[in-house]
Amino acid sequence: MKIIENIIGKEVVNTDAVLIGKVSDVEFNDVTKEVESLILKKRRNIRNFEYF
Repeated sequence: MKIIENIIGKEVVNTDAVLIGKVSDVEFNDVTKEVESLILKKRRNIRNFEYF
């Protein structure tokens, strides 16, 4: 799927523009074909903070 190829590996940042990880997988709703969730590979040495 083209959307998966475009999303996997993208960096994800929080609202303070701090890198929290990269997208490692995408989950879709089989019925609606909408993205349900993004699975992230967490960045190393990340400490406790609010993602949202």
